Amino acid sequence: MHNTDKVCTDIEKAILDKLFSHGYIGKKHTPIENIQKGFPPHMRGDVKKALKKLVREGAILEYVTSHGTDVMLNKERTKEIRQILDI
Repeated sequence: MHNTDKVCTDIEKAILDKLFSHGYIGKKHTPIENIQKGFPPHMRGDVKKALKKLVREGAILEYVTSHGTDVMLNKERTKEIRQILDI
């Protein structure tokens, strides 16, 4: 994600859009399981892989809570995420 020329898959864009549209940026976070909701069951594996890639690249941050792992967008990458989503 450091280079905005990187190609994001449709699934990665959908994940970023979902988090962005719900305002999960910075301190506001959601359980990782909620990211998979809204995708067809046969795509859940691809969604997990895309989510792991976005975490590895630093676009999404993980936050460990008492009920499990939550995710949120990295607020330092908001400008890049907006460019990817054409916002």
